[in-house]
Amino acid sequence: MAQRQTDGAKKPAVRESNFELLRILAMILIVAGHFGSHSGYEFPQGQLSGNRLWVELFEIGGNISVNVFVLLSGYFRIESKGRKTGKLIQLWLQLIFYSMAIYFSFVAMGRAPLALGEIIRRVLPVSFMQWWFASTYFVLALLSPYLNRLLRPLSRKQYQGLLALVLLCWSVMPTLTGQAFEGNHLLWFMCLYALGGYLRRYGLQIRLSAGKWIALSGACVALTYLSVLVLTGLGARSAYLEKNRFYFYEIQRVPLLMISVLLFVGFSRLRVKPSPVINTIASAMFGVYLIHDHSYVRYFLWLDLFHNMDHGADPTLFLRFLGEVSAVLVVCTLIELARQHLLEKRYMPWVGRVAGAIDRKWNRLFEEETEEGRRGA
Repeated sequence: MAQRQTDGAKKPAVRESNFELLRILAMILIVAGHFGSHSGYEFPQGQLSGNRLWVELFEIGGNISVNVFVLLSGYFRIESKGRKTGKLIQLWLQLIFYSMAIYFSFVAMGRAPLALGEIIRRVLPVSFMQWWFASTYFVLALLSPYLNRLLRPLSRKQYQGLLALVLLCWSVMPTLTGQAFEGNHLLWFMCLYALGGYLRRYGLQIRLSAGKWIALSGACVALTYLSVLVLTGLGARSAYLEKNRFYFYEIQRVPLLMISVLLFVGFSRLRVKPSPVINTIASAMFGVYLIHDHSYVRYFLWLDLFHNMDHGADPTLFLRFLGEVSAVLVVCTLIELARQHLLEKRYMPWVGRVAGAIDRKWNRLFEEETEEGRRGA
């Protein structure tokens, strides 16, 4: 989930509202997917029902959105020069704030133990993977200046060769074999980062309208979901097939990669006038993720507050879905915007000054070492 681009006291650049709309859509899909995956719904093996079809359809959305957010990061960061320490500190402080604030809120409510081990875990949210996506994304952000140094000098053909190799290893092979092929989330994020950078530098030469790209992504979603329906139906006779019905929903699988790229390219070609409203809402989307998918909030929200586990066969589940997903998005967005206005807006000028000094020294050292490397070569 890419961060909004603010850097201390500097004025933020005007964001492209077509991409900001994509961020909003991606977060809607993530919350919708968590409605299904975290609500504890249990459906009879091999049995298809309207509620099951609806819930499991949106479980694909979360993984598509993960890919989209990292593609966005590569797309916008590939041309960055040097390290942006201010953004890293901004992200780190946001993670610590929600990790600690939510933890102590649950302690105050008597829903979490006050323990030294838990406090240490909350103070170090990246090290202890409080949010798997945020932790992996933070490490990717640390590595991004070096990735840019690797990727930018490549010619188009060299870049294509690199993408062919990494996608063969960490998308095609896992799809064909079901094995990770020595992969992990960070390696996959690096692949997506490189792919996003390629789309920024060279684009795709296929000339289709934005609507057609998005329609193609929708068609791929339908085909991928069809595999779930088929495997679910066959699951009445095979527990193995029932268990693996989400095989093509995994983030590294080729169908998910195709959907993510098609959707990304479609929105990149949308013509949307810059909108302060869209951009402001989009700036809160990472906060929405941190709040609603915190390890304590996740179970409290879907199981204790909404009691979703008891409503798997409820004929009004569709209305519950709309109401709960909308409520989570609105409330979490307001909380994050309040945090930005009341806290982040006040401390980021100080962070910007410190980060600026660090960046100047680091960039100067980096340039000196690079020049020495050229002379040595």
